[in-house]
Amino acid sequence: MSVDIASDSKLVELAAASGCRGLFLGLESVCQESLAGWDKGANIASDYTRGIKTIHNRGIEILAAVVFGADQDTPEIFDKTLAFLQEARADALQATILTPFPGTPLFAQLEAQGRIIDRDWSRYDFVNVVFRPAGMSEDALRQGQREVLTRFYSRPRILRRVLGQVGYLSPTTMITATVPVNVSYRRRLAANRTLL
Repeated sequence: MSVDIASDSKLVELAAASGCRGLFLGLESVCQESLAGWDKGANIASDYTRGIKTIHNRGIEILAAVVFGADQDTPEIFDKTLAFLQEARADALQATILTPFPGTPLFAQLEAQGRIIDRDWSRYDFVNVVFRPAGMSEDALRQGQREVLTRFYSRPRILRRVLGQVGYLSPTTMITATVPVNVSYRRRLAANRTLL
């Protein structure tokens, strides 16, 4: 869901009361220009940290989802995203590469611009770069996404995240959700050779 849920305190309270212990938040990007380019008017990057804190205060952990490869993204987006994730205390991360699926307006736009570089549809998987990015090379996009995941899911960062959750998550949530989610992401990424 959108981080907008944080603006409705009653809804967050009801979610927590219902037993909700984790939310997948489609943040998309920490760059407002990228969000505007994708017509994501509901997402306001400057509100993310406050929204996540509101949700955390109700004992709900956050799996943040970001996408790299917007036309406004430059290689600086990777460090900027990691810094944000640390500041906002995201509990888990899904970081993908922009994928222009055939039949979508994004695909039509990139096709018209001559920027589609791969027509093997099996590679349209959020991991492979199938278009020519505007603000960096294909390799920089691929390597940047991998670097973000590698650093976010390093053992020391996982440990720091878990220890930092003591103030807002219950021990049960940490043991049954946070630790398994972080460890399983790390294992899956290592198995797929996504981690550097």
